[in-house]
Amino acid sequence: MAASKCVKLTGALTQELLKSVDNVLFDCDGVLWHVDSAIAGVSEVVKLLRKKNKWVFFMTNNNTKTQELYAQTLCKMGFETMKEEVFGNAYCTTLHLKQVTCLNGGKVYLIGGKALSEELAKAGISYVGPDPVFGAMSDWGSVPLDPDVKSIVVGFSEHFSYLKLTKVLCYLKQRSPTTGPRTRYREGALKPKVVDNHETKRSF
Repeated sequence: MAASKCVKLTGALTQELLKSVDNVLFDCDGVLWHVDSAIAGVSEVVKLLRKKNKWVFFMTNNNTKTQELYAQTLCKMGFETMKEEVFGNAYCTTLHLKQVTCLNGGKVYLIGGKALSEELAKAGISYVGPDPVFGAMSDWGSVPLDPDVKSIVVGFSEHFSYLKLTKVLCYLKQRSPTTGPRTRYREGALKPKVVDNHETKRSF
């Protein structure tokens, strides 16, 4: 096992580190707080960093809350925060869709919760889903598809189902090799094998 490269920050080493950075990124759950209680001393550290003119930002891969809700949670925990300092999974997903994926007016098929829906709506991104589960297993391969869907977003969902997963595969199957990753299917099956093709765009 490789030796740990972590070094305890004390004295001059702390000052050296602070002089070398302008921005500090914090994870949230389990770093700033545990369950519903802030970890002792962390809010004082954040205040000290800001006093030293450091930009502090908060990151999380939890997509069950919007940017605003996470900012409110941080404030309740004793961290004075503006929403612009929070980069959650749901918010960053919309940034990627707008700035990288380039939907060009296309829609998103969404499997996820309320926060993802709200962030997409605020960003002006049209989406379909989350949709109800219906039909028997024999109907899954012929579920209706929206021809304007150009991208798929899958986040945490309490109502995730094999039917919704099948619908995702159907959307993947209908895309041409020039606009998305190539997929191969066995006869009569919906089990794709994604083929890495560096000459085609990897996103829709």
